[in-house]
Amino acid sequence: MITSNSKDNAPPMPPPSQNYVEQVMARKVDTLPPRTYLNGQMITPRSGQGRKHMRIFYHLDEVCPDKYYPKLHEVDHGRFRAIRRALQVLCLIQVVASVVIMILLEDRLHDYVYELFTSGAVLLCGFAAIVGFLGVCFKNRALLLFFYINQLWSLSNVCTFFVMYMESNSSTREACGLLDRGDLSAEQAEQIALNCVEVERSHRQMLAVMVVLLIQMWVSSFLTKTLSEMIQDLRNDEDDRSLVDFAWQQRRDLWKELRRFEDVVQRQFEELRSSLVSRQGVKQLTHTNSMPAH
Repeated sequence: MITSNSKDNAPPMPPPSQNYVEQVMARKVDTLPPRTYLNGQMITPRSGQGRKHMRIFYHLDEVCPDKYYPKLHEVDHGRFRAIRRALQVLCLIQVVASVVIMILLEDRLHDYVYELFTSGAVLLCGFAAIVGFLGVCFKNRALLLFFYINQLWSLSNVCTFFVMYMESNSSTREACGLLDRGDLSAEQAEQIALNCVEVERSHRQMLAVMVVLLIQMWVSSFLTKTLSEMIQDLRNDEDDRSLVDFAWQQRRDLWKELRRFEDVVQRQFEELRSSLVSRQGVKQLTHTNSMPAH
């Protein structure tokens, strides 16, 4: 029977070896959550919760924010639609005016050269109006450029045609003036098929068509140039937006790789912290076991 005195007189047990202590602590570290010490007290995180770290590379949105898009050449879409509609109306008016001029000029010009030049100019004017209408509808700058050049050329043609018409119609109007003054009798007027009422009416109609055509050509030239520049500005806006979207997508791809690298670094630091904590615990346990029993 072993008494208490025999227990006190028993030789002390030798401390465990360093290898044994390290193996035991390694198993504990593998099975237990990471431990930290704050003011000498061990702190163990709650189950299911990981350590939260301050991230350097924050999350980026899928779509680029509006603040990154340039605003140097933004086009007013309401003004753009209004100019398109106005140009379409002006092109249709030019086609109608060309047809009216061809009808009014039938058997009015007595010179063959004048008649040939006028007919060709009016037909080209109507064709340019049709091309301009298609350019406005399809937002085609090449067709608008063709229309713009023909409008400038047609402005000079209309002025030239006006002079030729006045010169060709001057003899008929002089005859009507003689009839009004009594220098020409009614029988003589009937013999030469002179109808002064019809001549005056046709003259006024031609002047009205000329004035409308000149105003229409001048305004359409200005609006065509403006619309062409606005179409180019719209394309520049789309190119700028595409460039910003491409740069943003490249940044997001690079950001994803950097976030993955940051996660790897944080995991490495977490493992290093756990290793340091475990080593500190091993040292404390070894120091406690190496102390002589009292």
